[in-house]
Amino acid sequence: MINIFKSDIYRLIHGRKLWVMTALIAVMNIGLIALSFYMVRHVEGELDADTAMFDSMRFDSHAMLLSELGITDTTLSVLATIFAVLVVNEDFETGFIKNLAAGRSMGGYYVGRLLTLAALTVWHTLVYIVSAEIGFGILGFRFDQRENWGVYFGFVGLVMLGVFAMSAVVAFATWLCRSRGVGIVTMLVVQPMGPAEVALFTAAQLFDKPVSSWFANAMEWLPSYNFSQLDATAAIGGMPVWLHALIAFVGWIALAGGAAVLINRHRSVC
Repeated sequence: MINIFKSDIYRLIHGRKLWVMTALIAVMNIGLIALSFYMVRHVEGELDADTAMFDSMRFDSHAMLLSELGITDTTLSVLATIFAVLVVNEDFETGFIKNLAAGRSMGGYYVGRLLTLAALTVWHTLVYIVSAEIGFGILGFRFDQRENWGVYFGFVGLVMLGVFAMSAVVAFATWLCRSRGVGIVTMLVVQPMGPAEVALFTAAQLFDKPVSSWFANAMEWLPSYNFSQLDATAAIGGMPVWLHALIAFVGWIALAGGAAVLINRHRSVC
């Protein structure tokens, strides 16, 4: 397990994929900031609260900065989960996994790969945050309030857990079908406001109670829904957003990760 993780990190650091994705996240983020700033400066008429913050070049806090930039929308989660598909399917495409599987249980391999996805989640999120801070810093944005670092790191930690939960689901589907195409489709399905979320929301609107409540409750436990609500103030299912999201993320990580290991550990890799 640890050897697989070390091998993955070595290959990623000495390969091109990780650095290409790192550059892509940073460039897209800074470009989005510059485009948003340009558009706000050319808006005519009355500004809403969010647009006014951009126009005044001031945020309440760093957590507000990340929220307004849309860290809980799809940019980070899409790029991170696409990369997850490429990473977890690579050994099957190259045939490298056949050398690892000779006469041994593969449970440790899948655990090691999940650890790699966790490390990549942390890395991609940090790249997103640092590039956002650099972009807004270059433009001269300032902060009005003293940062509550407990709230800030709690928010960032939940963002990482949410991205990792979606990555774990994508990895499970990719390993189950041994297909990059299935992984890409799953990646699209599990995104915020993706097909899974839209389908459950639509079903909740079409049916009467109590059936509609079942669909609504199911939607509230999707990792994508909890991820998109991290910057909300209203409760979910009677619980604080952070607690509901924490339970949902940990549950999906355990479910997808555990299923991936249990189903694939004795499965032929041919």
